[in-house]
Amino acid sequence: MEKDVLLKYMSSVDRARTVEEACRAAVSAIADYTRFSNPSLFLVDPEGQNLVLVAHAGFTPGTLTIPRGRGISWISLETGKSALIDDVTLEEDYLPGLEGSRCELNVPVIWRDRKIGVFSIESKVPGAFTTDDARFANLLAAILGSVIVHLETETRLLESLKDLEMTARYRSLFLELFFELFSMRERDVFLDRVVDILGEVMKYDKIYLFLRQSRSGPLWLRAFRGKNVEEKAIRDILEEGRGITGRAIRTGTAVFCNDTSKDPDFYLDDTRTG
Repeated sequence: MEKDVLLKYMSSVDRARTVEEACRAAVSAIADYTRFSNPSLFLVDPEGQNLVLVAHAGFTPGTLTIPRGRGISWISLETGKSALIDDVTLEEDYLPGLEGSRCELNVPVIWRDRKIGVFSIESKVPGAFTTDDARFANLLAAILGSVIVHLETETRLLESLKDLEMTARYRSLFLELFFELFSMRERDVFLDRVVDILGEVMKYDKIYLFLRQSRSGPLWLRAFRGKNVEEKAIRDILEEGRGITGRAIRTGTAVFCNDTSKDPDFYLDDTRTG
């Protein structure tokens, strides 16, 4: 009987293509193929400070997030051992889950040394679960843990492959563009083409190219792509050094800003971006 259940369970989680799909498949399979009718699954969040509900079946848990150090689930995960509570009404660390719950089985999802999450299985019948149930649930948790780690590794490899492919494409493209620009003899044609490349190839929405006519001459807006900038804003940037663009001009160094709303130098009119 257990062998048949394991085969169905493994078949369900192995079909998953993401961690989220694997978690939902595992919980559904447990509810469908075992006598654990009220399973739920919590995973450790990226910061490692909370257990977050990611899947459940048969009921809606009363607790969605469990802060580190609270509840039986964290105790089970930290110790790496399943926790079998015959009567939750006598347990101080019990957190609300299944309405009317009396018995709870917590099983850590661990693969090798990595603590991934916890299965929480509840029943309204006191003493409903046995040590054999805990042993079997541990096996189910280990299978899910291995699948989760495999899927995460696969995702990272695919992302790395995409990055490598993109890098190779850009290198080839930049080489072609370099020879194109190198062959140009007119400055104005060259500058216009640079702005076009940044827009068409790099997909930048707004591009502003400032330059000097001579080494000591004043900067001026030679070319742009996207929204035009008012003359007053240009004067504020060039003459008073306002905004992120002004800071780059003042310091003579490149400025990278991921979120302009959080930059104290952001000046709404220098690029009008968010």
